[in-house]
Amino acid sequence: MTSTTLSRSPIRRSSLDWRRRVLFLALVLAGLPHVMAQQPPHPDQSPAQWQLADAWGEPYHFPTPGKKAHVLVFWASWCPYCHELMPKIEDLYQELPVEKVEFLAINAWDSADPEAFMMEHDYRFPVLIGGEKIAPLYGIQAVPEVLVFNEKMQLLYRRQTGQKPSEVAQAVKKLVTRLLQDASQNETAANIGSESGLTSNAVDLEDALDEFYVFAEPQGGAIAIQQIPADKMQDFLWVDTRSQEKYQQGHIPGAIHMEWREVFERRDELPKDREIILYCTGGVVAAQAMMGLKLARFDNVHTLAGGYSRYLDYQRQQAKKQPER
Repeated sequence: MTSTTLSRSPIRRSSLDWRRRVLFLALVLAGLPHVMAQQPPHPDQSPAQWQLADAWGEPYHFPTPGKKAHVLVFWASWCPYCHELMPKIEDLYQELPVEKVEFLAINAWDSADPEAFMMEHDYRFPVLIGGEKIAPLYGIQAVPEVLVFNEKMQLLYRRQTGQKPSEVAQAVKKLVTRLLQDASQNETAANIGSESGLTSNAVDLEDALDEFYVFAEPQGGAIAIQQIPADKMQDFLWVDTRSQEKYQQGHIPGAIHMEWREVFERRDELPKDREIILYCTGGVVAAQAMMGLKLARFDNVHTLAGGYSRYLDYQRQQAKKQPER
């Protein structure tokens, strides 16, 4: 089966006869979509591919290859917030290039006719049915929800509690526009590099900082030592950002040393395919080092909440719990 081809042509009114409607209902009850996994993916990992039916019963396969950004909007016709959000998403759909951006209105937990709702409001962006079946993939338990993925299927944005529909639309537009700009710059740099043997990875600092503060959360990127099982410690690359002297006095086993001012300059020594945890004494300077890496498009970097001091406290607490021999 091939994926449904999308365009901006108006949604055609349903002409399905009763046989196709019965077939569509049977497919839904039989288990569409076919979900490859049931656990929410790590933010730095690609979610499972999935399939849903569109408003006419045709299969739609996600993700669509070649898209630079993917915007998923989980909604229901009974949701007041969705009524405010959907027109703004429609505006984005009309404004942004659909050949590069995948917009999907995923109807979930809705007993009404989503096709009729879309037709009534003249919404043109694609609508899929049965979103509650794939919601567990993203840890979604209710509508509304808005997710934005980049070309590598990394989750870059999730609607924050308290955000107004206008703020959500503004954040989505800003992020998607940035992704398209980055893709264009990368293509240009690749062309220049192929002609001159050079590549360009320059980032406009003002835009990068603006983007960072728009999407950063107060505790974004911080991991508590209690969250990491002892047998999983070696799965992370630990980076001690304190002074060389303090590192030599004691550090987390397996940690490498990069003084916090050097982290950004030495970023080429750090992997992008392994989770990185930066730590300092209390967490402050490690957070500054993490910010630099975030601006350099490291989506796999975190800090240790409370730093090395919290780590030592936790080790002492665990030692007290050990039975005496």
